[in-house]
Amino acid sequence: MKKRLFISVLILLSLLFTSCGVDTGEKKESRIINNNKNEWNGWTFFSEPFQFSERANPDNENSRVVERTGYRLMMEKPETGEKKSPCIIPDCTHSVDSGCFFVSRYDFLYSFVVGDYLFLYCNGQFYPLNADDAKDRSKSGFYHELRYVNIVSGKSGSVFSYIAGYNTTDYMLGDRYVWYVIPDIAEKKPVYKLIRFDYLKSVTLDVMSFDDCPTLYLLTDSRIYIGRHPLSVSSPDDLNVISLDYDGNNKREEPSLIASRWLLNETYLLSQDKIAVPGGLSTCGSPHFTYFNIVTKERHDFSEGENVNAIGLRETDGRIYYISSKKAETVFTLNAFTRAAELGITVEELVNNESEIKKMNDEIQDALFNDTMFLKSRNPDGSDPRTHFEFPPGMFFEGIADPRYSNTNTGSISKDGRLFYVETASKQDGKTVRKNAAINIDTGEITYIQD
Repeated sequence: MKKRLFISVLILLSLLFTSCGVDTGEKKESRIINNNKNEWNGWTFFSEPFQFSERANPDNENSRVVERTGYRLMMEKPETGEKKSPCIIPDCTHSVDSGCFFVSRYDFLYSFVVGDYLFLYCNGQFYPLNADDAKDRSKSGFYHELRYVNIVSGKSGSVFSYIAGYNTTDYMLGDRYVWYVIPDIAEKKPVYKLIRFDYLKSVTLDVMSFDDCPTLYLLTDSRIYIGRHPLSVSSPDDLNVISLDYDGNNKREEPSLIASRWLLNETYLLSQDKIAVPGGLSTCGSPHFTYFNIVTKERHDFSEGENVNAIGLRETDGRIYYISSKKAETVFTLNAFTRAAELGITVEELVNNESEIKKMNDEIQDALFNDTMFLKSRNPDGSDPRTHFEFPPGMFFEGIADPRYSNTNTGSISKDGRLFYVETASKQDGKTVRKNAAINIDTGEITYIQD
């Protein structure tokens, strides 16, 4: 009897300990993946256009000769200015008909490096090469291709290649997988498929289908976040952001702030708050940012209600720097739709009311040119606020839209942490003039960017 009891206890303990270690199959998130760098061993990559001649219809030797533009991917060492082709084939001509991997009829719009893998997104208007007349060319669309090559081994391939009626596509680069959305037909109906491509094994997996074209918003080490396009909704609540695990399972509803992420760093993101435009077709950004931690799910107002005109992470000290001004709310959110809603009239009625339009424009002008700007900083969680510089009225600073000076890693701050990039608005000869500028974070000196 004692022996039976002892064995039963062992079995029970074994079951208890086994159940504690059961693998649910869902990996916990530990970091955000943000592969958008364009650098490898001191080299950066860029697209270089070139001209070439060919017959309008290669199948017809009597067709006219036309001039076209092709594109070569080049690599450069910024420190020395040395430039060369990444192609390692000695006798390659790098011409458009050479079959060179780094040459295309379509522009290399983006190039990203993940480890030793270089990804190249080619995009441009497509038309059949044997199209002789405008009627044939009217049937054209847009060419989309994402190529990849291992810079060390030379292994190369294409993640996707297709022609569609729209000129942009959506994809995200992980540490092993590429995620992208592609149009397809299912049961005689157009659908949009979310695809996962394993670029280490060249294996494709259909993850999920959508009736409407979705947008990829965020990628972590175990989940992908996806939702409706922000221009297709009139309220952030309608974005329907969800997340899925890497196999398309364990669906989870997510906060809409994921869609307006501005800065991504390890486990947290800073997202610009969006507001619905009354009677409008979309949303507009506000001068407020929310801190959200994907691991702890902590969420709070980053600046405790203070306006944030522009924002960036300074990696050298780990602090978030931002431009603030008291009247920024007016610049960001006052427009014909919000004013009409405030007055309880239609937009058409407002537009036809000269006094109200003048009043609205005067308020915007006052906020732009009669407000003091501040360069401030906080820790990412919003703690330890500091004011670094104060700039007198006469010039308004806001976030810069130029991708050369803004990214989701450091926002408006340069990689070396020295400069804070902004778009300035000032009055010159009675007109509003906008220019890109850089503020030295250590001295407060403003330098205009000469493009």
